[in-house]
Amino acid sequence: MDIELAEKLKEQDAKLEEIRESVRAMRRYFQITFWVTIVFFVLPLLGLLYAVPKAMNSYLGSVNIEDLRGLEMIY
Repeated sequence: MDIELAEKLKEQDAKLEEIRESVRAMRRYFQITFWVTIVFFVLPLLGLLYAVPKAMNSYLGSVNIEDLRGLEMIY
């Protein structure tokens, strides 16, 4: 009886170790996915929050504002 019980416990320990390794691999995969998402989506989005107003300011600075006000009066 004790030999069978010890054998089953060893089998369970081996299975638990396999599960532990699988969970570690999944956790690593999710961490990599998280950082790749941050680098390729969130950082460019933050860059656009800076670049779009700069580009608009540059574009509107080169256009004569008086012409735009004249167009508003027509409508």
